[in-house]
Amino acid sequence: MLFKYFLGRRVIVSSSVIDISNTLTTTNRTQNHRQHILKFNSLLTYYHRFFTMENNSHLKDDKVVKLKNVSPDTDSYEMLLDRVKKTLQRNGIIAVPTDTIYGIGCLAQSTEAVSELYALKGRNTSKPIAICVADLVDIPKWAFIPRELPEGLLGELLPGPVTIVLQRTEVLNSHLNPGIDTVGIRIPNHGFLRDLLTALWEPLALTSANISNHSSTLEVSEFQDIWEKLDIILDDGCLAETDDKQSRLGSTVIDLSRAPFYRIIRYGSNYTVVQRTLERRGMVEGRPKFLITPNASVNQAKNDANKTSDAETVIDA
Repeated sequence: MLFKYFLGRRVIVSSSVIDISNTLTTTNRTQNHRQHILKFNSLLTYYHRFFTMENNSHLKDDKVVKLKNVSPDTDSYEMLLDRVKKTLQRNGIIAVPTDTIYGIGCLAQSTEAVSELYALKGRNTSKPIAICVADLVDIPKWAFIPRELPEGLLGELLPGPVTIVLQRTEVLNSHLNPGIDTVGIRIPNHGFLRDLLTALWEPLALTSANISNHSSTLEVSEFQDIWEKLDIILDDGCLAETDDKQSRLGSTVIDLSRAPFYRIIRYGSNYTVVQRTLERRGMVEGRPKFLITPNASVNQAKNDANKTSDAETVIDA
């Protein structure tokens, strides 16, 4: 009588012992080999994705992301862009580095997010917030460029530490700076921020990363008191080589809405270079109703330029 039973990897039929390995066909061995290779490749992919997060330790869960650990043209960089983009589209508020100081921002077209941004900063709602776009070609959608503006001037000023004030278009969210017919526009010279804006296809409302009337910030640790109110904090280290008053200036704010006249609303970062550029291109400092005469002192010019209502004071990033 034949009987069989299994013992380990051997099959015993009657008194004969047959090694299963000897019964495997060439096809089965090839299939097993391929399965092992697939498992090995999957494991390699997992570890590659894990380690290319470069100590951002579980990117999905971390609020603070060190940008210096995420290289452009990598999967982790694209994943981060996508994560930040989706956060903003859910009316989130993020902290971002710029070419001057740290800022906090949200989608300019989201009334809900803009309201939360004001509340987070404790900022007076009568004080406008500027918008931030990726490139010069984006400006005409949100603001009118005067025909009297010298050709190529904006390209000399932007991207850079400058906010230009222009007449806003009707496309811009009417609940952003209501009652004000101008808007400040920034194109910061910062790679990640511009890549983010390109991915969004719409502007950010951007203001400095601090409580209103507090000092501007050069490192994320300096605004730690508002971290809990932010959805993502993009850490690009210290934004200045030296920590002095000059380093903490925001962008220089210039009103170009009445070209060929210009008016400096705020003397910020790199303002002397900005002013020389404007004058070299034939722009005239002052308002159409009155001009700064050649005999006026520099201080008088600054005082006249700064005679502006709170409603005209724009951006602090």
